[in-house]
Amino acid sequence: MVQYSGDAWWPVNISSTTDLPPPDELKELPLEVLIDILTSARPLHQAMKQWISGKKTATPTNEELVDPHKKVDTSAFLLQRTRRISRALMGLRERLERPFPTVANLHWRLNGPVGVRAVSEAILKEGRSDEEKVFLLAELALELSRVKPASAPGALEPSIVRQEIRKLVKELKAQVTGKSLESIPNLKVYIEEAFLEALV
Repeated sequence: MVQYSGDAWWPVNISSTTDLPPPDELKELPLEVLIDILTSARPLHQAMKQWISGKKTATPTNEELVDPHKKVDTSAFLLQRTRRISRALMGLRERLERPFPTVANLHWRLNGPVGVRAVSEAILKEGRSDEEKVFLLAELALELSRVKPASAPGALEPSIVRQEIRKLVKELKAQVTGKSLESIPNLKVYIEEAFLEALV
């Protein structure tokens, strides 16, 4: 029997591109990176390309010396962090309101490396407290419930988009267990009302 060594290509047939894993560079992006991408004014693919290449827009040196605000890293401050995440969730909602040409495109936006699921997983992984985690999940659910999908010729019907989004909202609610809410009585009522509104 003859044995061969070396590399070989093994073609694989898939029914949907969403079955493919994301590239290594886009696996489990940190919450801060997701925020930067989702709040970028650039198209999504350009913002992602900037992250992958690792290029950051340099600030002029003289401006760094003059502006004292730029000398302090406020990313860890609760209020500033919450505002940034809120803007990212709004950016996520705006992208979900655009027409989707295919179901695969919608699923990528919901479950892809910079989609809704990636944001929720990053919140659960990097949230600094139980309060922050459930609060941000509730805010994400509210933003999703406010999505008003646009209709366009040849695009998916808005009802299909809303149905898929509703499934994700239910998943988010399932992640906020009664036990976790009991540990934060000051937020319990707000979280319950937020998910109730999101699922109306």
